[in-house]
Amino acid sequence: MGKEYKYKCKDFGKYKDCEGEVVISAKVYKLMAERGESLPERCPNCKEKHRTGKRETRQAYFNVDLVMDEVLSFNYCAAAFTAHNERNRQEVLRKPDLAGMKIRITDKHIKELYEKLDKHQVVILASPTGTGKSVYVLARLLEAPENYDSEFVETLIRQGQLSQTQPLAEATKRIPDTVSKRLIAESGPGTMATVGFRHSGEEAYSQHNIGIVVTDGSLKNWMRDGHLGQYSLIMVDEAHKRSVNIDSLLTLLQYKLPLYPHLKVIIASATINIEQFQKAFENKGISTDVLDLSLTLKEQINYHVHYWKDGAIEKCDCWLCRDGQLRENFWKKKNMPPEEDKLPEIVSSFVMEILKNTEQGGILAFLTGEAVIERTSDLIKERIKNDPQLRNIPVLPIYSRLGSEKVSWSFEHNPENKRVLLTTDIAETSHTLDDILYVIESGYIKQYQWDPQDMTSSLPTIRHSQAGCLQRFGRVGRTQKGYVYCLYSNAEFKNQFKIQTTPEIFRSPVDDTFLTVKAAGITETPSFIGAPDDRIKFNMEMKRSLSSISDGGYVDKTGNITDEGLDIFRVPLAPQKKALLDLADEQGCLVEMMTFLSMRETGKNDARTGAEIFNLNNGLLVWDKRWTAETKMHVWRIHQALRLGCVDDLDFVIKLAVCYLEVNQSGKEEQWALQNFVNLPVLESVFESQKELAEIFLAKAEDRGMREINLIMISKMRLILANIFNGCKVRVKTRENKLVYELVGAEDGVCGIIPELCVGDWREGDEALLITATKKRNILDGQQKPISHACALVKLQSSPSALRKNSFLDQKIFIGSEISVVDDGKNFFIGKVLYAPPQINVNYGKKLDFAMLMDDYLRKDYQPSVTLSDEEAKIKFSEISEPVRCIWQDERKSPKAKLTGWVMKDGSPCAVVAPADERRVIQKIKQENRVKVKIVKVFKGPEDEKGWVLAQTEESVDLSVETSDLCFSFLSYGLKQLEGRWLELSVKRFTMSGSPVLSNISRIVSELQSIKQKVDQEKTVELEAMIDRIDINRKIIIVFVIDDNGTILTFSAWERSMLEKFKIGDKVLVRISLRDEGQCYDYQDLEDYQIESLPKDWANKYDKEDRRLAFPYFLDEGKLKDFEVEESVKERMIKKSWDFGFNARILHVVVEKGNTDGASEV
Repeated sequence: MGKEYKYKCKDFGKYKDCEGEVVISAKVYKLMAERGESLPERCPNCKEKHRTGKRETRQAYFNVDLVMDEVLSFNYCAAAFTAHNERNRQEVLRKPDLAGMKIRITDKHIKELYEKLDKHQVVILASPTGTGKSVYVLARLLEAPENYDSEFVETLIRQGQLSQTQPLAEATKRIPDTVSKRLIAESGPGTMATVGFRHSGEEAYSQHNIGIVVTDGSLKNWMRDGHLGQYSLIMVDEAHKRSVNIDSLLTLLQYKLPLYPHLKVIIASATINIEQFQKAFENKGISTDVLDLSLTLKEQINYHVHYWKDGAIEKCDCWLCRDGQLRENFWKKKNMPPEEDKLPEIVSSFVMEILKNTEQGGILAFLTGEAVIERTSDLIKERIKNDPQLRNIPVLPIYSRLGSEKVSWSFEHNPENKRVLLTTDIAETSHTLDDILYVIESGYIKQYQWDPQDMTSSLPTIRHSQAGCLQRFGRVGRTQKGYVYCLYSNAEFKNQFKIQTTPEIFRSPVDDTFLTVKAAGITETPSFIGAPDDRIKFNMEMKRSLSSISDGGYVDKTGNITDEGLDIFRVPLAPQKKALLDLADEQGCLVEMMTFLSMRETGKNDARTGAEIFNLNNGLLVWDKRWTAETKMHVWRIHQALRLGCVDDLDFVIKLAVCYLEVNQSGKEEQWALQNFVNLPVLESVFESQKELAEIFLAKAEDRGMREINLIMISKMRLILANIFNGCKVRVKTRENKLVYELVGAEDGVCGIIPELCVGDWREGDEALLITATKKRNILDGQQKPISHACALVKLQSSPSALRKNSFLDQKIFIGSEISVVDDGKNFFIGKVLYAPPQINVNYGKKLDFAMLMDDYLRKDYQPSVTLSDEEAKIKFSEISEPVRCIWQDERKSPKAKLTGWVMKDGSPCAVVAPADERRVIQKIKQENRVKVKIVKVFKGPEDEKGWVLAQTEESVDLSVETSDLCFSFLSYGLKQLEGRWLELSVKRFTMSGSPVLSNISRIVSELQSIKQKVDQEKTVELEAMIDRIDINRKIIIVFVIDDNGTILTFSAWERSMLEKFKIGDKVLVRISLRDEGQCYDYQDLEDYQIESLPKDWANKYDKEDRRLAFPYFLDEGKLKDFEVEESVKERMIKKSWDFGFNARILHVVVEKGNTDGASEV
């Protein structure tokens, strides 16, 4: 029976947020009375306001005049005693409510736990999923069973507080809520309740709580600050999660427990390596025992697991096993187990089948991240909206960025007898979802990885561990029979999934962990439980981290933490960031350094510049791979202009910040961001971050004001950065026509790629500071692999073209403006601006598949057009005080010109101009319907796999070309071979702005028709080709052939073995044949009239349910002339029919004359 006392708050009605009454647990009241403490007079909200008010009065609470003559006669009791008045206390009794809770741990198990804790300092509690360990063990530590006659619990709660840690913030509130309301029968957790809670976003705890549930990070910080002695027991729950905070906790406990013999520790998990944990503590001389409830409470597997393409499971009565025909039809449409980009389509199809073939029961799908979850949600909602029986079923995306409140609401929201939850691994543990009957398990997880060799972090999608998958399985089958559908085969699960998840500490930087351990008074280098996947790499990280904190002056020669090291925890910043700000403050450039730090990366160390500058959530600039090539060309020119006067990424972010702050003062930041394709929400968050950074760093400073940015300070910033990042000096090199960098003094060779998105004219031999980098897939050494990409490169010494006032001319004269040109006999200058640039129409091209959009799926469409007025352009030009020099793009000159770009010449900015005769050239193209162009540059990279092509006519007019109009596949290596070539392209159509849309597809089809004729006659044809892409998972190699006219032909070679022998760029001999059977597929939403217009001789043409259109190989326009769809759809079908109509087999690698390395027969 739970008991609480209630009475009226003393300040009732005084404050709006007064809770009205004080509620105190009878257990808490009893302990307070034993200690001689009085009851609180006010509710928690009023108590805090009263405390604040007392502090602000700056007067003694009792104003007693202690004149010595009166001291002897002064009645202290009468004068200093304040009557609290007897308030009417109401006693409230409640009964525990365990209805519907499936708690399998019994009081017998609890008593066994008490006995082991009484005899040992550490107990490892292994308890299967769904036994109630998180809530019931905590409840029984706070309140012993009624028939328990020992004093263990009473002694425990009088020796200090009990603390349970949780890895998820959401669980720190939900678990004490359940314990308080249902198990110990109180009104809920709070400051005067038996149990309280705390996480970074919310707290309700005090010294009066008997128990508190906190995040593992909170307890780690309290232990570091020396507060371990206030606890009598610590329960580390979900220990298998092995986050950095959990491992830091466990490490501190190993060293600190011998100093606190009264302190007991429970390490709890459903899936844990018991022997490993026990050995780690016993090696430190700590008495450790095990309570393995998996021996007596064997996990009740009340669920059936279905692996990919399994047949009927024995004794399973689910929709997939009951109906053999349904099962056959369902699996017939599925091929290989899906990779990440195919998850939305596959998961949505599973969900639809379950919804249609079952009467009740929720569905829980484990996916990889926000974009995949939202795409899956969109597909499901789209498919159920037209079904009256399904349209009201809630489809709820759940991921951490939604916040703990929204996440908790989504887990609890269940208005129907069916719902669909789409989530990440945050639902693996600590959640009991009684209505969930079906789990769809992708087998994937996004896992943080740190590489000490090139000091980059990444979040790749990898296969989960077997233990993690079993946790997911255990989300069903607790209160009723459940069903699990795995999107991988049983063989894959056994052979490709690791048994346990690699602890996060072994794949993270450990600087902060080392400092935490040192701050707690531990001088020796800590060891961690278990072993890393790569011992050499982790040893490298240990060495790097120790060197980093030592060089930073945070520990002394003996390994003890210094005052500077302790200061890190006063100012919650990473050691390196704190050192930068300290030095910048000394040198008077704190404002500039704070701006740079906020502009270069987020608070979570996600880069904003360089390779990540177009990142949807964090990047400083806007780019959308869905745009047409014409839109991309216009935006590229604007972004290039923004770089004017910038020698590196440091210059660029400071320039961008100055521009933003200037327009922000006049309230024109939204217009400016649109015109310059700058990511306004990110810039706004940057300066919010800068404000927070200033509040943290300047917490004790008298003057917290922020002055304007001073460009002169940039040279000082370079010196400071060189001092702090002294181990990050890199040298620029050229390799495979790419700019790469290698660490100066390192023996490992190339570390990463310098993408074109990094600002600066980098040349081979240049030296720079690598401030930030990230991992992305790219081609190097003939392989496409994850490789480091620079995000922020800073020159060691600034050239004469350093950022200064005239570097902002691009903000006064806009790219595309029509101008008059003045010739003084020596140089050309801009006379005046005649017209503003033409309107930029932001157009979106063909619909890309989800694989290409995964990182940008949540991006919103940009404004359809960006316009500048002639008046605004002229006003901006009038603000320039000095003449602006210009240079001609080629030999042509005229009195009127168009501004096409900016360059630095002799340390000063020059406008690049061309005669304004573009209309004449376009008119000529219209008449001839063909044009000869030079391929100037192919823009493709990890940030835009589709890319675009910059071409130039013989008159030097720039035109854009879609990569998909130059070849059938989204090639990278192959398309680059076209740079510098002249091609004759046909005109498909003209855009609304009058620009031609150029294509080489008709020539490609014509060449393939010739090859098909030869194959028809000779059965096979052999061609010399080059390898463009190697897909290990699908066992496909894409090869391409370029003829003398620049026509690119692509073929897919299905190689079952020896893929590792090939490299991208290899010359190979391939044998081409025709596919004997099969057909092509395209996914389209077709109306009934469109289906009717399909050619009559096509069998199994359109599957309405799956939106799948089947069609034969080798189509031409004539066969599709009556099909009533857009021309773009027809063109895609023709491309696919020719692209997949051929078989290719690689015969051998072609060996260059004089080179015998790598020759091989296949």
